[in-house]
Amino acid sequence: MKPVICLLLGSAMGALLTGCGGMPWDGPEGPPPPPPLFISPHGEAFRGGAGQGSGLDLWFAHSDQDQDGRISEAEFDRDAKAFFAVLDANHDGTVTSLEVTSQQKAVAQEVLAGVAPQRLRPTSGGMGGGGGPGGGPSGPSGGAERGMGARPSRGQSPMGASRFGLLQEPEPVMAADVDLSGRVTMDELTAKTAQRFLRLDVNGDHFIDRAELPAGPMGPERPPR
Repeated sequence: MKPVICLLLGSAMGALLTGCGGMPWDGPEGPPPPPPLFISPHGEAFRGGAGQGSGLDLWFAHSDQDQDGRISEAEFDRDAKAFFAVLDANHDGTVTSLEVTSQQKAVAQEVLAGVAPQRLRPTSGGMGGGGGPGGGPSGPSGGAERGMGARPSRGQSPMGASRFGLLQEPEPVMAADVDLSGRVTMDELTAKTAQRFLRLDVNGDHFIDRAELPAGPMGPERPPR
């Protein structure tokens, strides 16, 4: 009888180790979490990892196409348009919220866990400043002031992509839909990209240096210069 008992015990232990449905055992706390998420100013998802730096570092290196340690206005614009092309799944020259959501489901589901219940009307300032709620007085080039943008009010939690990015925009892509048509055109993207560059170029030298940016998403806001 002893060989039979041993065989049964061995089978039971094997089932426990593999788990239900033959899934591998990941330990008492389940599978490890994915690397921290960073959402670029254009809405693109980046994840860092061991030996790769943070998601913010990866985005900066990706945007700095000539690798001179800073992002020019042209590089920033090209980065935005390249991601626009990725989102434009049906190649009609516009991006809709459905196309954005489809991409987020694939690579950045954390964003969908805290999206705003309805899309807020874009303001002239765009980044939480200038001509709209939570903003300050209008600044140069369409009302954009330099700086990261307004932080959430006391007791208000950031939503959507703003929890993982540098700017207070829960939906960075659709925030460019200034005419509320339900789709973003290339012209709208270009205008919004220019506003964002002004906000991130804190010292106004027409370049974004890594030192101008916070250490990570939702870093402390610095006053405009």
